[in-house]
Amino acid sequence: MSGGISATTVALAATAAVGAYSAIQSGQAQSRQLKAQAQQQSNQAAYEKDAAVAQAEKIRKAAAQQQSAARAQLAGSGVAVGEGTAVKINDTIDLNAENDAQTALLTGSRRANSLNDTAASYSSAAGDALTGGYLTAGATVLSSAARIGKGWTTNPSGVSSSLGTGISAPSSALRIGG
Repeated sequence: MSGGISATTVALAATAAVGAYSAIQSGQAQSRQLKAQAQQQSNQAAYEKDAAVAQAEKIRKAAAQQQSAARAQLAGSGVAVGEGTAVKINDTIDLNAENDAQTALLTGSRRANSLNDTAASYSSAAGDALTGGYLTAGATVLSSAARIGKGWTTNPSGVSSSLGTGISAPSSALRIGG
């Protein structure tokens, strides 16, 4: 008489293996997608910072041109450009331009920080997706193992069976035959 594993046991084990593999693959795919989104957000943050610096530079260049035009106009009308009202006009243009430039830099920095925060969230979620895939795989295996083991009991009488002392199996667990 030889013992064999039942078709039900084999099916449950196969189901557990496929379910575990599927859960791991799903977690890895989700992780890759979230990592890609994190990278996209990081790239966008860098773009926002670069755009803010470029905008600030444009503002400063425009201010320099405006100052030159104002000096030329004042000089053309006979006003001394290095003193009095001409200096105040120049300083006002410079101050307004620098305020605008700093506002552009601050706005860009805030947008970049927000995007970097989103990227960090995606990165964290990517790790969570991997962990979730592995936990789901483990739960699938354990659940199937519990179903396979359902009905297997210890024999409190200690009577020996073909499975060993103190262990008995349900009739459906083993197949007898050649």
